[in-house]
Amino acid sequence: MDMSIIAGARLRLKTIPCGGSIALDGEDGIYTLEAELGTNTGLVVVEFDSEGVPDRFELIYDGSVVADSLFVGDNLPNSAYDNEITSVTTLKRLVYNGTTFDADGSESVNFSASDIAVSDGSENRADGSGTGQLNVVEDFPNSTAKASDGNVKLFFDKTDALPSKITIKITGVNNGTVWNINNLQCP
Repeated sequence: MDMSIIAGARLRLKTIPCGGSIALDGEDGIYTLEAELGTNTGLVVVEFDSEGVPDRFELIYDGSVVADSLFVGDNLPNSAYDNEITSVTTLKRLVYNGTTFDADGSESVNFSASDIAVSDGSENRADGSGTGQLNVVEDFPNSTAKASDGNVKLFFDKTDALPSKITIKITGVNNGTVWNINNLQCP
């Protein structure tokens, strides 16, 4: 029985499988979905692509953020995008239903410049992280990629069998967000 909407209750998250991918061309908002990892332990890697306007990709496991790209995008630096990110106070929450994303209320947010990956050209991803980024795969897609580039892989080491799912959270502040989850690698 699909319990998509029950009188104001939260929508039930559908999962994407290992090896799965999702593409979105949409509006600003906080997009959440769950990924089924299974009970094996080991490295989890998720490949993302933010096309154009900046997006933030986070992996949440057992209630904690275990990987965070900060806001990344091919068009950084951009003062207009930066201003939108730092001035927004509320975003729509959208939850994956197995096919698309359904509205699920709104969420208060408070971002600062430190939530935007370094975009002044002074930092690359050769060491795997930009200032404030967490668990970003180094040298992706190449050793000269900037910390702010829209192509990013996040990882974490799943050391326990349970829980068997992670939450993937994508935040798009700027209207016209286009992002992809290109691959989910499970242990």
